Amino acid sequence: MPLCPFLIDCDTGRDDALALALAVQADAPLVAVVTSYGNVPLAAVTENTRRVLAWLGHGAIPVLPGAALPSQLEPVAAMLCRRQNTAGNGLCNLSLPAVTVALPPPLPIAALAQAVEEIAARHGPLDYVVLGPATNAAQLCAHWGGAASKYIAVVTMMGGKFDALWQENPVADFNIACDPFAVQALFESGLPLRFVPLNATWPIVLTEPELAALQPQTAQAAFFQQLMLAHARHFAPDQVFRFHDPTVILARKQPQHFAPVRLSIGTQPDTMDFARLQRHDNGAPAAIYHVTAPQQQALLQEQLRRLGF
Repeated sequence: MPLCPFLIDCDTGRDDALALALAVQADAPLVAVVTSYGNVPLAAVTENTRRVLAWLGHGAIPVLPGAALPSQLEPVAAMLCRRQNTAGNGLCNLSLPAVTVALPPPLPIAALAQAVEEIAARHGPLDYVVLGPATNAAQLCAHWGGAASKYIAVVTMMGGKFDALWQENPVADFNIACDPFAVQALFESGLPLRFVPLNATWPIVLTEPELAALQPQTAQAAFFQQLMLAHARHFAPDQVFRFHDPTVILARKQPQHFAPVRLSIGTQPDTMDFARLQRHDNGAPAAIYHVTAPQQQALLQEQLRRLGF
């Protein structure tokens, strides 16, 4: 099955920046980027995204500012503030050239929906790739109701922790924890849903010495090396860089690794399972990406090659 043209919804973000670099090389076109609160506040995310795309030579790709807050802020406000207060500028305090066009304001949901509708009219239904919180995707589905499938062919989301990974650290990952109510809304939308969980991406990792030993072949690769090293040295508690978001871009072209499951999401704030994504016989149909350890290493090597190492 050929890949759909796709849209990325992200909160750029260090590994989002790498994902964008892989996305502009993808077999199907990246037709737009929707921005969301997340790693840093929305304005910083939008500016980071515009700078990354322009620096990659793809500044013409539309950047559409979306949600500034989760659908329900109160249960997750403290977690979100902690993340944003320790994220620097989102790009590990490195700088890219500014974009001369004025920063656009957030789009009301009707305007964001219209922009996506116009893109889908040109390209057909899109693969909606969520690399941050699911708030924008859920709000779009609510706006469209039963017509969502006219514009979105499938939602592919980075997030989820299962089995031993959950048992080792029974706290939801950031993307899911920001807005589990939005994930529940996606389950109720009827759209095909695919998740690339931390189980698949957590082992795709380089340590600080391994990052320092990389041999960049381009100026872009040299910047990415600085970005990854800065994260490992100053932002990561374990002095590593994990390739969460860029792995999703490669996973899109491996449908054979998505296994069908039924999933539920915890939406009760005062329970241990709040924001937990888990298998459930009565849950919504979805699919989970699974790869073996050798395949994870192959994904790492492909990412490094495509990034210019």
